[in-house]
Amino acid sequence: MADLDRIERERMLAQLRELGGLAAGPPPAPASASAEPAPAPKLTPREQRRLTAHIERVAAFKAEHGRLPSAAPTAPTGERTLGAWLWRQRRAREGGSLHPHAEELLERALGLHWHLSPRKAQALEQRGGE
Repeated sequence: MADLDRIERERMLAQLRELGGLAAGPPPAPASASAEPAPAPKLTPREQRRLTAHIERVAAFKAEHGRLPSAAPTAPTGERTLGAWLWRQRRAREGGSLHPHAEELLERALGLHWHLSPRKAQALEQRGGE
């Protein structure tokens, strides 16, 4: 029975490869774990300008208010806009899709705890940055 399942799976995979325009045969071998990851593509000048502008606005907010902006529905509109942008950067970081250069700039401008919620980041900074 197990051999039938294996044969059926191989037949279905071959059909899928054919339909997808892939050559029949075993799937390509995964890249070796020891291979270094490809370097991240460079940010375009437009992406760099937009990133820098957002970071500057969030840094100015932090300097003025002593905390990171919140995306909470009760936050004022300007703060909520900045908080929502920062929230998206946090999610991108968690998902592994945040550009390394963006992460470096955020850390330099906002501190080591920028990726935490505003409340957690403020608590850690008040305790000395543990």
